[in-house]
Amino acid sequence: MILNSVTPSPLTHMPCQKSYTQKFVSTTRTTTTITTTPTSTSITTTTKTTQARSANYGKNGNQKLIGAGTTGGCWSECPKGAVPSGAVIGGQRNGLTLYIIRVSYAGGCYPSGAFSQNETGVVFGYGGRTITGNNFQCLTGSGTSFRWITVSGPCTSDKVGTNTAVVQGGWEADGTALLIAQVSMTSGLNCGRVKWNDYAYIATTSGEQKFETYAVLAFA
Repeated sequence: MILNSVTPSPLTHMPCQKSYTQKFVSTTRTTTTITTTPTSTSITTTTKTTQARSANYGKNGNQKLIGAGTTGGCWSECPKGAVPSGAVIGGQRNGLTLYIIRVSYAGGCYPSGAFSQNETGVVFGYGGRTITGNNFQCLTGSGTSFRWITVSGPCTSDKVGTNTAVVQGGWEADGTALLIAQVSMTSGLNCGRVKWNDYAYIATTSGEQKFETYAVLAFA
């Protein structure tokens, strides 16, 4: 379930990164030296700042996923709409493979799906509408690192499993976490969003639609 095509480029500072720790962590160390002679005393202070890569980022600059018991998975930038190497498959629409993405919009970050090349942008659901966006990231990693859990009705921890580590795909402008949903439709398996105690929402040609039966992406 992995596509190997375009090598991921380093992430830019997209709004979708706000829920993660910063890319580099700065450490400042101040040293004070006191020198005393028979006639005078001098005090010298030196300050040195060093930077180290945050634990939430790999050497290639891509954001690591935060999840219990997982060692793989990143959100990778999609240059010019091209799906990066190692993209995780989220479904299939009209016979074409669909990959899991998230889009920055209106202060939030919204999960959806995208084809291997999206020169005209990707579609996602927001406020009951289907919107086209160009600033997006793709979930990359090993397909065996994830699994889908079927849910019927509002999404609750009891239904997905109280000890299950779900994948947070984004958030709304107020910070409400959004999970990644998969829905079976006449056009195929489509990806969208779901939040706790609510149903799944998928972008369609006629606007955003609600689904009461869906699957939620979790770590294997």
